[in-house]
Amino acid sequence: MELNVPLKYLDLEPDKEIINFDFSYITDEQWRAVTKLKSIHIFSEMDILPIITSEGMFQACTHDVPRHFWFTDHEIFPLVMKEVEKLEKYYNAKCLFAVFDMLRPGARIFPHTDQSPTFVSCHRVHLPLVTHIDAKITIENQSYFFEPGIYIEVDNRRLHEVINQSHINRIHLVIDLLPLNE
Repeated sequence: MELNVPLKYLDLEPDKEIINFDFSYITDEQWRAVTKLKSIHIFSEMDILPIITSEGMFQACTHDVPRHFWFTDHEIFPLVMKEVEKLEKYYNAKCLFAVFDMLRPGARIFPHTDQSPTFVSCHRVHLPLVTHIDAKITIENQSYFFEPGIYIEVDNRRLHEVINQSHINRIHLVIDLLPLNE
């Protein structure tokens, strides 16, 4: 969603359980459950653990679009749903997309702007959970380090890229929220 700034910090506190979650219990098979995005060049180096996806997420979406829930029996599911509910209330919106994205050391998300109607219409919120000072997002030639445990809305209409030059996996919870009043 277009903002008047590249990013904004939300005055919203994530739950400590999700901040302290031990991601080492998520297997490589789980991280690679969704391969569809891997075929898109900009996402080719990113691993995704989906929690909520929506039909036609790369097309125009409405509030009645069917959602798919993943890993519902995993201990991470209720933690994410608690954060989703918090953000839905904060924005008066419906979550269409909630995933963990992981960039392994040396990986990157190539420069792009989000073009799909869904991504253009939604608030794109990141919750960094595992990160390092050498894992940065660049938005319009300005680099940022997203500190763990702080909600950040990103203007995904601006040119942006992510590079993990650290020695650890960078993991963010990324949530797209479609406002109900639009």
